[in-house]
Amino acid sequence: MAKSLVDVCKQLQAVAGGLPGIETAPDFPKESVSVQSFSFSYPETGSMDTDTLPATRGIHDVNTMIGFRNADLAVVSEKATPMVEAFAKAILADPTLAGTCDTIVGPVTYKFGRIPWGGKMEEFIGIKFTVKVKIRATS
Repeated sequence: MAKSLVDVCKQLQAVAGGLPGIETAPDFPKESVSVQSFSFSYPETGSMDTDTLPATRGIHDVNTMIGFRNADLAVVSEKATPMVEAFAKAILADPTLAGTCDTIVGPVTYKFGRIPWGGKMEEFIGIKFTVKVKIRATS
């Protein structure tokens, strides 16, 4: 498989979509969601430079957001808390994310709480994971 940021996001979605209780995990984020539980993965920040021409090296922070429409914090906390370890363990067990990147760099971080999303700025409660990956590519 080719190494690319798009494929990293798709692989993270495949892992998140396999978690019990996730109803939808599309390849690309949607403007809004109508289901009770979902995940979206997208690049947030990063840097790219040349390695040895024509190769490039990128270090990217990719977010995977697991959200719940239910505004009851106790219910969401009960559903989401086991997902923290399950998601992190699944991706750390495969540091190349099925060959989509060279490696995961550093720890997988997460934040639990309210998550604004989309053009309507809907709010969800959930977990936002940040996975730093290295992708070395030749053109």
